[in-house]
Amino acid sequence: MTLDVQRLSKRFGNDVVLKDVSLMVAPGEICGLIGASASGKTLLSRCIVALEPFDSGRVVVGAASIAAHASRFDGTSQAMRRMVGVVFQTQRFPGYRTVAQLIAEGPSVVAGSSRSEVRDLVMYWAGRLGLIPHLHKFPLEISGGTLARVALARAAAVHPQFLICDEVTANLDPAVAGEVAEVIEGLASDGVGCLLISHQFEFLRRRASRLLVLANGVIVESGPPAQVLDAPQSPDGIKFINAAKRGR
Repeated sequence: MTLDVQRLSKRFGNDVVLKDVSLMVAPGEICGLIGASASGKTLLSRCIVALEPFDSGRVVVGAASIAAHASRFDGTSQAMRRMVGVVFQTQRFPGYRTVAQLIAEGPSVVAGSSRSEVRDLVMYWAGRLGLIPHLHKFPLEISGGTLARVALARAAAVHPQFLICDEVTANLDPAVAGEVAEVIEGLASDGVGCLLISHQFEFLRRRASRLLVLANGVIVESGPPAQVLDAPQSPDGIKFINAAKRGR
């Protein structure tokens, strides 16, 4: 079973933001995705899990398939979100739920786990992500970096086959970012395919097995991270990577 995005396109009026984007993530693979701000990376992730309708193409995971113009509320779209978890850079959680309740929501509501299973899952993922001291706190009582770890625990607790992580280490200090990266590698070792969206080149160089570059709504580079980062081939890839390196 792979995560297979087939010629996905998305328009806003006359503006084509994603143009025939195709990519595939295998089980247990860590695939990186980079690109300039507003290049469509987050939009692509929303389209993959049917939070945003797209205009043409298809997303396929096993027996689940989302076609163009699919509603986020139909059964196939909901099935896709059970198989493909997503952690966005900016998470908005209801302020009246504790960290424990936020992590528990997925297994209890989405996966239908029993109360004891949910409790065990909450404790397991809270332990792996250093959240035990925060279980009874509310979102306004913890930092943005801790919220990012809550979001990752919440997504992983549903046992997805694939996980999309959109800048999950962007607001974390290096030590915590390393711990989160180790959790992602652990998930990959367990067979979860991961699509990592990040601006942190060295993080992707160390952690990803393959790297994609999205420019002007098109995948312009695909290959091993060292090859893509050190010797990009396409004009748009060269322009983006050189500009990003100058800005560091």
